[in-house]
Amino acid sequence: MDPMLVWGLILLGTAAFLGVIELFIPSAGIIGICALLVAVAGVICLWAYETTWGVTGLLAVLVIAPAGTYFGFKILPYTPMGKGLILSNPEPGDPEILQAEASHAQRVGLVGQHGDAITDLRPIGVVKIEGHRHDAVAESGYIPAGSTVRVVSADGIQLKVRQVEAEPQDGASDTRQA
Repeated sequence: MDPMLVWGLILLGTAAFLGVIELFIPSAGIIGICALLVAVAGVICLWAYETTWGVTGLLAVLVIAPAGTYFGFKILPYTPMGKGLILSNPEPGDPEILQAEASHAQRVGLVGQHGDAITDLRPIGVVKIEGHRHDAVAESGYIPAGSTVRVVSADGIQLKVRQVEAEPQDGASDTRQA
């Protein structure tokens, strides 16, 4: 057997092996690119041996590579790497889901409550409501630390607060005109 034929067939086999390995080892496509380069080298070796072998090798690569890629994407969700890459739908009774729903319900229950700004809200900061610290966003842009705030909405994990204006104390003169 001619060495060019042997090398061409070995390189095409190696390319196929690397294509399969790409499914199971996360390499960001590096193994797949190497498989493509090895396949090209195999086709060149087959072409150098004989034109018929070169055409056959080229057609094989042009048909098998896309079919293998399609098949690879079909089985990827069932591989260990694919299971780690693809998010699954959570089960209704999952403890993490129940905790997240309870936490969201707790935040929604804070709407209308008053608290104190622990840090400056520029517009994000920390507020203390009912003895608990919460990350919050100032509705109007800036609220200085120590100000009284009121929760106006709760979206997801974010509380939106508004600064409560201080009411005039008893006996203080009101400068507003009626």
